[in-house]
Amino acid sequence: MNKIIIGLVGEAASGKGTVASFLNDKYGASTHTFSRSMKDCLVRLYLPLSRENMSKFSTLTRQAFGEDLFAHVVAGDCERDEHSIIVVDGIRLKADMVALKRFSGFHLIYVTAPIETRWQRARNRGEKAGESEMTLEDFKREELLPTELAIKAIGEGAEFTIDNGGRIDDLEASITSIIDYIKAGDFDHPHPHRNKLHTEK
Repeated sequence: MNKIIIGLVGEAASGKGTVASFLNDKYGASTHTFSRSMKDCLVRLYLPLSRENMSKFSTLTRQAFGEDLFAHVVAGDCERDEHSIIVVDGIRLKADMVALKRFSGFHLIYVTAPIETRWQRARNRGEKAGESEMTLEDFKREELLPTELAIKAIGEGAEFTIDNGGRIDDLEASITSIIDYIKAGDFDHPHPHRNKLHTEK
């Protein structure tokens, strides 16, 4: 079987990292992120790992070296990765998809949740600088950053959609069902999480 590459797209704190961790725990999947090389650079420059700084760095480097800069980095990592299931987390722009779509085993999953739920999660995790003190209004404002705006549009065109506004058990059951469906390879039959656009192809 060709390697399965699961691309994850979703708004901040929608649960992409939780999905990646589950796939690692249950299937031994490896994970590559678009943000890893950006974070490495920001740390080396002694800059805070805030969503604003990540967005600025992404925008400026893509302007200088091409919109698909980080897509080629991640695609190269996937090419060398020998795991049977690979997770690519943090897809935010259409250019991110170009290099990944050349893999025959690539499948895109949109992980989403209500904005109030995501805001609470972001505050609780405090992963990025300033998240713990962020108001809902601040959170909504950050959703308007250039790197965040395209997420919903990409998500709407994803092969699968998971609403992660409920229990962790429901999320894990949805992921397991999707992976089983992909492994079976019978894409002529519908799946409850598979978007109609892809079912009708």
